Amino acid sequence: MKTIFLLLFLSTFLFSKDVLLDDLLAQYEKSESLYHKTKKESAGHLILFSREDLDQMQAYTLNDVLKTIRMYNIEATRTGMTTLVKSGSSQVSPNPVKIFINSHELNSATLGNALTQYGKMGLYFIDHIEVYQAGNSVTFGNEPGSMIIKLYTKEPSRENSTSAQISIDTRGSLNLRAVDAKEIGEYSYLANIDVSKNNYETYNANGYELSRDGQRGQIYAKFSKKESYDIEIGASKEKYDSFSGLANAPVDGYINAKNFYLQATKHFDKELNIILSLSHEELDVLNQDAVAIPIADGAMPKQLDVNIGSNVYSAIIEKRFLHGANDLFLGAHIKHQKFDINEYKRDGVPTSKVWGPQKRNIYMAYLENLYNINENNLIAFSAKLDRYENELSKSSTEHILRLGYVALLDESWTFKFFAMKSYVYPTFRQTTFSPNLNINPDLESIKNRIISAEIIYKKYKTTLTLSGGNGEAKNSIIFSPTLKKYVNKDGVSSFQRGFVRVDHIFDVNNKITLEGFKMFNDTYVSPGDGGLIQLFNKIGKFDIYNELVYRSDYRSSDGISMPAGYDYSLGVIYPVSKKLEVKLKGENLLDQAHETPINGVNVPVMERRGLLTMEYTF
Repeated sequence: MKTIFLLLFLSTFLFSKDVLLDDLLAQYEKSESLYHKTKKESAGHLILFSREDLDQMQAYTLNDVLKTIRMYNIEATRTGMTTLVKSGSSQVSPNPVKIFINSHELNSATLGNALTQYGKMGLYFIDHIEVYQAGNSVTFGNEPGSMIIKLYTKEPSRENSTSAQISIDTRGSLNLRAVDAKEIGEYSYLANIDVSKNNYETYNANGYELSRDGQRGQIYAKFSKKESYDIEIGASKEKYDSFSGLANAPVDGYINAKNFYLQATKHFDKELNIILSLSHEELDVLNQDAVAIPIADGAMPKQLDVNIGSNVYSAIIEKRFLHGANDLFLGAHIKHQKFDINEYKRDGVPTSKVWGPQKRNIYMAYLENLYNINENNLIAFSAKLDRYENELSKSSTEHILRLGYVALLDESWTFKFFAMKSYVYPTFRQTTFSPNLNINPDLESIKNRIISAEIIYKKYKTTLTLSGGNGEAKNSIIFSPTLKKYVNKDGVSSFQRGFVRVDHIFDVNNKITLEGFKMFNDTYVSPGDGGLIQLFNKIGKFDIYNELVYRSDYRSSDGISMPAGYDYSLGVIYPVSKKLEVKLKGENLLDQAHETPINGVNVPVMERRGLLTMEYTF
């Protein structure tokens, strides 16, 4: 480990000798970055990944970013997917993390967690990423989330080019990406295509091979008229081996996932927007096992065939009012969700069961007022009322209340405080359909209370951030192994969390980030604390990136002791010319990244590999 830390910090002291003109250009580009227009300091505790950060990190997929986020652990699942788990919790715990591309939420009604569908999503068309934790603003809309991940696409007026990337790795994976963006008068467009073949290590469990190899394709397009409208289209198709599947002796299996969405936004004068969207999702699953697949009703088939899907239709109207010291935001949102069970077979025989509600209407109204007491003090108040109407099942009315305070105490000190009362609504997977578990249409929502504070100290080129918070959950949704379904838990459960972060900028091309966090839970079935070191450096023409992600040891829900994880990555970028760049990246170089025990083998999300990428801008 001493050698690794020596390598990690060596580049810290080797600073760029480039000419002053290059530094001035870099400073100008940072000052004009798009995130200056989109980030909201009052919306929560912010983690920002700028365009420059993503490029130097060589963050090709969303998982490359997710693994660095504090208070969460990225984990492999037994069905070959990946997911994000709140630190200390298990994969079966509710985790309402929301992902947006611009203003569109990426839905996953079939699984209840969009992260399992979009972890491998390519980021070549993304400009920057904003992550908001603890007490998020209601202005983001949709159902509430414990964390909001906002992906903002590249701006055509800033790009006006066509660029392409090709990547290969030491496991034989191949990825092709391209982005075309142009501004033509008052019109503009952005188009992206991303195709990948992803290979992983094949594990052996009791003589059975566990594979999660797959292929993925995605497209995204945005067409806009300045200050008038935006039309966005996104689609993806992914097929991959289902690893261990729902049992322990897999013979054959795959998951074939398809997603499509269309969103149109009309911008009117005086800060009025109307947004219409639709999305479609389909999941086709084959699971074959040599022994048996245990089903909650006692059946033991050797093969399951499942085809499920969902359609979501949404309409939003939003209006912003500026009056004196008040910035008032009003919104109303109607959403219709339809869940489809197209096929459910056991050993090739269609099997009829009584499923839960398959249609749901949600009516939402919300407001937020930002009151500027003076130029150094801001109070944010939010309220949201949500009505859920389920087909053939009970309906409910939920609400959110949020209070925030942001103060610039002096030139060096900033203070943030957030208090929020919110909820987490059950998913279709818990109430309507599960291939191997019992459903519970009588589940009630979780009631949450969150208080958090953050203090930021800036001096010269160093920023120190300290934060702590307390959360309480009433009526928690937990999985009952005895009943083999999700149930509400009586009483109140609580947790505390804290983190410290230091950002130091040596100069425009060199900076370091140090971060540590800890969750305080009653029990831990995943890492409860972790840390992050990021070094961004420029030496001559070479951009160099070092990253170390730490996660603590833990005991899994199956009682298996797991060691601490040290995920070290190194990336180097060399500009051959103004149009051509060559990039090298090594991931999980220590082969000690955080792992999850699955069917007798320990599996990381990021396996050790080397990656070569070439990028050309036309």
